[in-house]
Amino acid sequence: MSGAVRWVRSAPGTYIYLAVLLATAWVLDSANSKSAHRLVLERSTNLHGLADHPVRALVESAFWVAAPWYALAWGVLFTLVLAPAEHWLGTARWALILAVGHVGATVVTAAGLWLAVRADAVDHSVTHAVDVGASYGFLAVAGALVYRLPRPWRVPVIVGVAAGLLLYFAVDRGYADAGHLIAFGIGLACYPLTPSSPWAAGSPRPAAGRAHPTRVA
Repeated sequence: MSGAVRWVRSAPGTYIYLAVLLATAWVLDSANSKSAHRLVLERSTNLHGLADHPVRALVESAFWVAAPWYALAWGVLFTLVLAPAEHWLGTARWALILAVGHVGATVVTAAGLWLAVRADAVDHSVTHAVDVGASYGFLAVAGALVYRLPRPWRVPVIVGVAAGLLLYFAVDRGYADAGHLIAFGIGLACYPLTPSSPWAAGSPRPAAGRAHPTRVA
């Protein structure tokens, strides 16, 4: 079995998730622009979607991308971040952090946005904005993966990532950008779930199909 196949089989959650994103991206690419916009809008975690069908919006939004080419970029990022995190955390903890990050950042961001709309601080059109993608869950897992680094590197990496996210928010001023920073913070708060934590209940269960530990320096 080739190294690439072993790598994919050792991170089943990562590559199943990526496969779903690629499938939905193909659906968007195959549809006309009006239909594609309607597809992502119906699955967006905007204020309208969260008020009308909250569970559906929270679940389905994580499996769609705003534009088809995004899925290719996610393929690279998943391999560099999500797969190593799944190797280290085990699939169950990896999935839990991913879900908590996606849901937590979405809910906190939506609450802040609702208050801003009520105060007329933002345009009311954001109520029906497109808001889908894997970024919240991804950044939460990335936050947890920081604890895989040697201790001297952790604080500089946390500061660097947080500064980058803050800078992007300052330039773009999109509410989703605030959600990215929140998601990263949620991942950092998941330290007790990582093998680095003294409170972790033993080592994580190896991912399915894993023959040998895989580490990324």
